[in-house]
Amino acid sequence: TAQPGEPSDPEVKASQKISDDDMEILVDFLCEAEENLDSIEINLIELEQDPSNVEIINNVFRPFHTIKGVSGFLSLHKINAVSHATENLLDGARSGDFLIDNRATDIILESVDLLKALLEMVKQGTQTGFMPLDSHIDVKNLQDRLLETQNALTHNQKEPLGEILVRKGAVEPVQVDTALKAQKSRPDKKLGE
Repeated sequence: TAQPGEPSDPEVKASQKISDDDMEILVDFLCEAEENLDSIEINLIELEQDPSNVEIINNVFRPFHTIKGVSGFLSLHKINAVSHATENLLDGARSGDFLIDNRATDIILESVDLLKALLEMVKQGTQTGFMPLDSHIDVKNLQDRLLETQNALTHNQKEPLGEILVRKGAVEPVQVDTALKAQKSRPDKKLGE
């Protein structure tokens, strides 16, 4: 049985109690992070019109940089990992290694969505006083894809047709896999056929 003031849910009970000092910092962090993430979408739309504009790239970069720094200080490891990987991708664009294109924009927006989900968990923690477990949220897959996107853009690799179709929602990944397997047995046929 839970002691007075302790959560009774076993998953929450295994989570960490938030100290009063941390609570104040977390509440400020959440407020600032939400504002920062909301600004990214607008800046990405502007960046599509002017992909080489360093000021707009910096406006997209800065929120991830800030979230990375504060989340590292607060030991919010998953938020830190996602914001760091996204920051690295944007740093490549800031350095002039490549321009932000549609696939970069899409994965940056995915990063924003994942960060919002992780921040929602932190928000729940500030309401209960106990940091909830986020083991059900996977960040490794997105981290890997952010790095792959950064490498592909840096080396000017074209995005494969199958990935474009999946990204646009025209086909499911399993359909592309099936078509690629079929193509191996009929190399004279193009993927679309």
